[in-house]
Amino acid sequence: MPRFRLVAMDLDGTLLDSRHSVPERNRLALQSAQKQGVKLALVTGRRLPSARRYVSHLSQDLLMVPNGGALIRRGLDGPILRRKLIPLEVSRKVFALARAIGAVPVVHVGPDGDGGLLMDSQAPLTPSLELYIDKTTPPPQRVPDLAATLKKDPLHIMFAGPIQEMRETARVIKEKLGSQLNLARTEYEKSDLGILDVLAPGASKAEALRFMAESEGIPRDETMAIGDNWNDLGMLEAAGLGVVMANSVPELRARGFAVTGSNDECGVAQALERYVLSES
Repeated sequence: MPRFRLVAMDLDGTLLDSRHSVPERNRLALQSAQKQGVKLALVTGRRLPSARRYVSHLSQDLLMVPNGGALIRRGLDGPILRRKLIPLEVSRKVFALARAIGAVPVVHVGPDGDGGLLMDSQAPLTPSLELYIDKTTPPPQRVPDLAATLKKDPLHIMFAGPIQEMRETARVIKEKLGSQLNLARTEYEKSDLGILDVLAPGASKAEALRFMAESEGIPRDETMAIGDNWNDLGMLEAAGLGVVMANSVPELRARGFAVTGSNDECGVAQALERYVLSES
């Protein structure tokens, strides 16, 4: 039996290469690990519909964790194992804060992960938001009053913009709402793009990893996590072994995690071959 029996991995910048596809070497390594009884989890900030098109050709035995850990389900279409929704009143507080500082929230509705997106019709479309929306199918529904339109607890609220603006948005939300929410950030320095995910308390990649390990009866020291950005940090720290990609945020590589190849060098396959398949 391999030393690591649960492997959680990020999608963008990790399992996917720079062309946004799963390299064949990665696919074969995942397949080999599963044949040896290893549980595999894809843990991503993406929504389920967005992730689906990239991984639909992979095994249906994968654990899927979209929306930064707000939802956990068995396979792309299997049963939901856990969900964490943002309380409606807290969501409205986020909208009020966003309006005060000129930030534009994009809200993911639908507790099963396949719901659509809502945006305020008066909100300006910044280049960062346009980039996000261009990749979203179907595009967000524009509504005249986001707070009034939203009737149920949402799954996920997202902001996108220049990195410093997103850091300031995170600071304000954390200062005002604190323990009522969980925040996760993703930063792409080359394009000066920051993404801020606003999630329910207890919704995170780290908590998702802990939940899956406990549900599968796997101790922490038999778990491994692979990632490349700030929103992966908690998951990397929660795992028995954290592995960062060579293309990861430089500060992550300086934190003492194991380092594998880049996403264009099949770094996920390299990590599985080194730490999982070689010990089976």
